[in-house]
Amino acid sequence: MYCPSKERIKKGFLEVLAIAFFTFLFGLNNTVYAEYLSISLSPDSGTIYGDSTAIQVLVDSGADEFSGIDISLQYTGGVEYITATGADRCDSFNVDDSVSGVLTIECVSTSHQPGERYDGVVATLYFKTVQEGSSEFTFGTVNPAVTTSNGGTYTLVLESTPTEELPEAGIFDNRTVALASLGFLVFSLGFFFNTVANSFNYLGEKMEEARVNRRRSKIEKRFK
Repeated sequence: MYCPSKERIKKGFLEVLAIAFFTFLFGLNNTVYAEYLSISLSPDSGTIYGDSTAIQVLVDSGADEFSGIDISLQYTGGVEYITATGADRCDSFNVDDSVSGVLTIECVSTSHQPGERYDGVVATLYFKTVQEGSSEFTFGTVNPAVTTSNGGTYTLVLESTPTEELPEAGIFDNRTVALASLGFLVFSLGFFFNTVANSFNYLGEKMEEARVNRRRSKIEKRFK
């Protein structure tokens, strides 16, 4: 016999079970997929040269534990990816450049302390210009998600990275050289004056010796 009360009880139980199930999944999802504060490039503008130019990827996990990140970085124009290095925080680091104009960067942190946050470099990327113009770098999918995302815009030139030439130093520009020169000057002056003084002393002794000899000669003549 059909019993409405039993059906209502069964339906209510199933509804409670479904709510509990979805609540559990929602809580698990929030635990696994945190949202970091920001991701950005440094520098976010400037020039990419024809030999090699470094661009860093910075991540700030905010108040969340940093356990890793999966990044899609897209770039346009006549620029070519060369290589990359991961930060110390990345116990596992990988870059996939199989798709033209797109880098998939993966950093996984496993040896950090529970709850440890991170704000710094996760990857240093090296690019070179193959055709002059401009290039725009933008972040695509980022996992975990980030609150703010800032790419960069760069000028592309085929010339090599300019080297910084140090200005020519004068003889007294360097403190060590100046002190050494001053010491040598003082020593030279001291040696000169000491030589002159010794010369006068020597001359005085010779003159005194001559006077003594003359007196002795006069005395000896008297007794002859």
